[in-house]
Amino acid sequence: MLSDAIPYLLVLVFLIYSGFRFYYLIQLKSFSKLYSLNTLRITIADPIFLKIRMLLYCLIVALAFFAYYYPLSEDMELPNEGSGVDILFIVDTSLSMNAVDVSGGRLSRFKQIILPMLPELEGNRLGLLVYAGSPFLYCPLTSDLEAFSDFVKGLDTDMVGDKGTDIGKVLNKAKAILNSNKILRHRILVLVSDGEDHENSSLPTLDEKLLVWGIGSSEGSPIFYQEEETSTSGYVTINGTLSPLSSGAEIVISKANMDFLKEIAKQNRAVYQDLTRNASSAFELVDLANSMSKNKILNRSTFLRFQKVHYFLLPMILILFLDVFLIEFLLYRKIGSNK
Repeated sequence: MLSDAIPYLLVLVFLIYSGFRFYYLIQLKSFSKLYSLNTLRITIADPIFLKIRMLLYCLIVALAFFAYYYPLSEDMELPNEGSGVDILFIVDTSLSMNAVDVSGGRLSRFKQIILPMLPELEGNRLGLLVYAGSPFLYCPLTSDLEAFSDFVKGLDTDMVGDKGTDIGKVLNKAKAILNSNKILRHRILVLVSDGEDHENSSLPTLDEKLLVWGIGSSEGSPIFYQEEETSTSGYVTINGTLSPLSSGAEIVISKANMDFLKEIAKQNRAVYQDLTRNASSAFELVDLANSMSKNKILNRSTFLRFQKVHYFLLPMILILFLDVFLIEFLLYRKIGSNK
């Protein structure tokens, strides 16, 4: 951009000007030797001090250049104490979450719900535990909503290679995370799933506040899948290939199992919410978080950018004072006078 090139152009102009000035000083010295100036009343600059002055000006320009482009700085970590609750989202990323009974797929539906809600959850710590055949902590609890938003946008059904959905293993993993020292006392679990393809497993009882978000239809729909590496896309078939058609005997139809999700909610005295068509009930999470007792959260993610420009500016000021001193006391001398 032109604005970025302006400082370089100014430096180039100054260097050209300085070159002409030095050339002038050399010519002035030769002129003084060639002609006698004793018969003239004339005052000229002493060449040695003019040279010093030009060097000082060059140094000032260099300091100004570095102050503009390379300001010395340091990151200062500041404690920022707040209050909130810990909210851990347990998100199903099995292949069935790509079923298109909702616009864009079931997993995309979760993204469409949670992302606009994030400003309402400011002050709380949010995390993501994703699972298919096995669970893993995808986003540790953080109060940085922008970072959490990036993690949500990155959710995909290719994240966990294992097939199937063992919800019992997932809830046990969630309990292990909650019992660690990194999780505070007041917390909420949000289970997001279509309830399909669960292996038979015993379901642990959770003591934490639990919300169960069901996404998907019991009538079922085909599963759309796109391979990013090959740009191949289509609907999943029984033999594992992709078909451009959304219907046919070979097309896999994914049916959400909402009864299973309701059973999980009932066992844990939790609230079940079907968000397939209506997402407004999801904002009960905000009301629940606001109504709960808060954890004292000490965030150290706020950084003060401390610019040390004065390391360049102070020498510039001193050089300017030195230049004034040279002008007032040393720069000029009377070469000759004629009465």
